[in-house]
Amino acid sequence: MPVSDGKASVSYLVLLARQPDGALHRLDARRLLAPMPADYLWAVLGNQFGQSTAPTKEITFRKGFGSVRVPRVVPDAQSRRRADEWLSRRVHEQQPDATALVVRTQAAEFDLTLGRETSTKTADETVFILR
Repeated sequence: MPVSDGKASVSYLVLLARQPDGALHRLDARRLLAPMPADYLWAVLGNQFGQSTAPTKEITFRKGFGSVRVPRVVPDAQSRRRADEWLSRRVHEQQPDATALVVRTQAAEFDLTLGRETSTKTADETVFILR
Protein backbone atom coordinates (compact mmCIF):
# COMPACT_ATOMS: atom_id res chain seq x y z
CA MET A 1 0.00 0.00 0.00
CA PRO A 2 1.78 3.17 -1.18
CA VAL A 3 1.75 5.98 1.39
CA SER A 4 2.69 9.56 0.53
CA ASP A 5 1.94 12.88 2.27
CA GLY A 6 -0.37 11.19 4.76
CA LYS A 7 -2.42 9.51 2.04
CA ALA A 8 -2.60 5.80 1.29
CA SER A 9 -3.64 4.32 -2.06
CA VAL A 10 -5.24 0.88 -2.32
CA SER A 11 -6.98 -1.24 -4.91
CA TYR A 12 -9.79 -3.62 -4.13
CA LEU A 13 -12.34 -5.72 -5.98
CA VAL A 14 -16.10 -5.26 -5.94
CA LEU A 15 -18.37 -8.06 -7.17
CA LEU A 16 -21.74 -7.04 -8.60
CA ALA A 17 -24.60 -9.07 -10.05
CA ARG A 18 -26.28 -7.39 -13.02
CA GLN A 19 -30.04 -7.91 -13.16
CA PRO A 20 -32.13 -8.08 -16.36
CA ASP A 21 -33.18 -4.43 -15.83
CA GLY A 22 -29.51 -3.35 -15.55
CA ALA A 23 -29.57 -2.85 -11.77
CA LEU A 24 -26.40 -3.91 -9.95
CA HIS A 25 -26.39 -5.71 -6.59
CA ARG A 26 -23.26 -6.26 -4.54
CA LEU A 27 -22.20 -9.87 -3.95
CA ASP A 28 -20.41 -11.36 -0.95
CA ALA A 29 -17.02 -12.66 -2.15
CA ARG A 30 -16.79 -15.04 0.81
CA ARG A 31 -20.06 -16.74 -0.16
CA LEU A 32 -19.13 -16.78 -3.84
CA LEU A 33 -15.79 -18.53 -3.31
CA ALA A 34 -16.51 -20.70 -0.25
CA PRO A 35 -14.90 -22.96 0.78
CA MET A 36 -11.93 -21.16 -0.82
CA PRO A 37 -10.71 -18.15 1.16
CA ALA A 38 -11.92 -14.81 -0.23
CA ASP A 39 -8.24 -13.80 -0.39
CA TYR A 40 -7.96 -16.03 -3.48
CA LEU A 41 -10.28 -13.73 -5.44
CA TRP A 42 -7.44 -11.84 -7.16
CA ALA A 43 -5.88 -15.12 -8.36
CA VAL A 44 -9.23 -16.57 -9.46
CA LEU A 45 -9.97 -13.37 -11.37
CA GLY A 46 -6.47 -13.48 -12.89
CA ASN A 47 -7.49 -16.78 -14.48
CA GLN A 48 -10.85 -15.28 -15.50
CA PHE A 49 -12.77 -17.69 -13.24
CA GLY A 50 -11.31 -20.68 -15.12
CA GLN A 51 -11.92 -19.25 -18.62
CA SER A 52 -8.39 -18.06 -19.47
CA THR A 53 -6.70 -19.94 -22.32
CA ALA A 54 -3.41 -18.03 -22.08
CA PRO A 55 -0.51 -20.52 -22.25
CA THR A 56 1.65 -18.43 -19.90
CA LYS A 57 1.10 -16.26 -16.86
CA GLU A 58 3.20 -13.26 -15.87
CA ILE A 59 4.21 -13.18 -12.24
CA THR A 60 5.42 -9.81 -10.96
CA PHE A 61 7.59 -9.71 -7.88
CA ARG A 62 7.23 -6.97 -5.30
CA LYS A 63 9.92 -4.50 -4.33
CA GLY A 64 11.15 -4.04 -7.92
CA PHE A 65 12.49 -7.56 -8.50
CA GLY A 66 10.91 -7.69 -11.96
CA SER A 67 8.65 -10.31 -13.45
CA VAL A 68 8.80 -13.71 -15.11
CA ARG A 69 6.50 -15.54 -17.53
CA VAL A 70 5.70 -19.10 -16.52
CA PRO A 71 3.79 -21.82 -18.36
CA ARG A 72 0.38 -22.68 -17.01
CA VAL A 73 -2.08 -25.50 -17.51
CA VAL A 74 -4.63 -24.38 -20.11
CA PRO A 75 -8.10 -25.70 -19.28
CA ASP A 76 -9.83 -27.67 -22.03
CA ALA A 77 -13.32 -26.77 -23.27
CA GLN A 78 -15.04 -29.15 -20.85
CA SER A 79 -13.16 -27.68 -17.86
CA ARG A 80 -14.02 -24.13 -18.97
CA ARG A 81 -17.70 -25.11 -19.32
CA ARG A 82 -17.73 -26.64 -15.82
CA ALA A 83 -16.06 -23.52 -14.40
CA ASP A 84 -18.63 -21.33 -16.18
CA GLU A 85 -21.48 -23.44 -14.76
CA TRP A 86 -19.93 -23.24 -11.28
CA LEU A 87 -19.65 -19.44 -11.48
CA SER A 88 -23.23 -19.06 -12.71
CA ARG A 89 -24.54 -21.32 -9.95
CA ARG A 90 -22.59 -19.47 -7.24
CA VAL A 91 -23.76 -16.02 -8.39
CA HIS A 92 -27.37 -17.24 -8.69
CA GLU A 93 -27.25 -18.48 -5.08
CA GLN A 94 -27.03 -14.80 -4.05
CA GLN A 95 -28.94 -13.17 -6.92
CA PRO A 96 -31.19 -15.72 -8.71
CA ASP A 97 -32.11 -13.44 -11.64
CA ALA A 98 -28.57 -12.19 -12.37
CA THR A 99 -27.53 -12.16 -16.03
CA ALA A 100 -23.87 -11.20 -15.51
CA LEU A 101 -21.15 -10.91 -12.91
CA VAL A 102 -19.45 -7.51 -12.99
CA VAL A 103 -16.03 -7.36 -11.32
CA ARG A 104 -14.73 -3.85 -10.67
CA THR A 105 -11.25 -2.93 -9.55
CA GLN A 106 -11.63 0.16 -7.41
CA ALA A 107 -8.73 2.53 -6.76
CA ALA A 108 -9.21 4.35 -3.47
CA GLU A 109 -7.27 6.98 -1.60
CA PHE A 110 -7.41 7.31 2.17
CA ASP A 111 -6.39 10.35 4.16
CA LEU A 112 -4.62 8.90 7.18
CA THR A 113 -4.94 12.16 9.13
CA LEU A 114 -8.71 12.31 8.65
CA GLY A 115 -9.06 8.55 8.95
CA ARG A 116 -11.37 8.21 5.97
CA GLU A 117 -11.57 7.49 2.28
CA THR A 118 -11.26 10.68 0.24
CA SER A 119 -11.69 9.38 -3.32
CA THR A 120 -12.63 6.24 -5.20
CA LYS A 121 -12.71 5.51 -8.91
CA THR A 122 -13.25 2.43 -11.04
CA ALA A 123 -9.87 1.48 -12.48
CA ASP A 124 -11.05 -1.60 -14.40
CA GLU A 125 -14.22 -3.58 -15.05
CA THR A 126 -14.67 -7.13 -16.33
CA VAL A 127 -18.06 -8.65 -17.17
CA PHE A 128 -18.79 -12.39 -17.12
CA ILE A 129 -22.05 -13.37 -18.81
CA LEU A 130 -23.88 -16.02 -16.79
CA ARG A 131 -25.65 -19.15 -18.05
